Amino acid sequence: TTCPAGQYEDNNICRGCPAAWKSGGGAAECITCPKGYKANDDKDGCESCVAGTHKNDTTTVDCEDCPADWFTTGGQEHCDACGPGSVTTDNIACAACPAGQYENATFACVHCPAHWHAGAGQASCAACPAGFDAAGEGNSACNACDEGKASAGGGAACVACDGNDGRDKGRGKCGV
Repeated sequence: TTCPAGQYEDNNICRGCPAAWKSGGGAAECITCPKGYKANDDKDGCESCVAGTHKNDTTTVDCEDCPADWFTTGGQEHCDACGPGSVTTDNIACAACPAGQYENATFACVHCPAHWHAGAGQASCAACPAGFDAAGEGNSACNACDEGKASAGGGAACVACDGNDGRDKGRGKCGV
């Protein structure tokens, strides 16, 4: 008995290949697809897992979605992690968080809080140092405090010095 593709011969009877297995026409047995591939709908060949999915064994029927902040370009056994400061929304590619944003614990780029800053692709924001500030959210850099103002650093805002004593810009302390 010659069985069609997607089936195998068992004591002169054609039987369908089990899930996750395939065969060509006239096969005496079914075989599994390699990792990163799954049996096609007709069970006569293998097809690559699509981008954003993976298959890391030969017995799983379907390709599985990559977890949050992981990606594949297709046909892969394992998903690849996005690096710190990079995120993915489609599990197909990673993109660096833009300047003024950082990657939070839920793998999203969010604005740095006021008085903090970050360059592109950062996993965290940094506090502005003494004598500098970054007003508002989403800053990519800190600016020196204006004449007559100071900040203690560590995320503190520039504030007016008592009596506007004319201290130099960026020193961070009043009356020095």
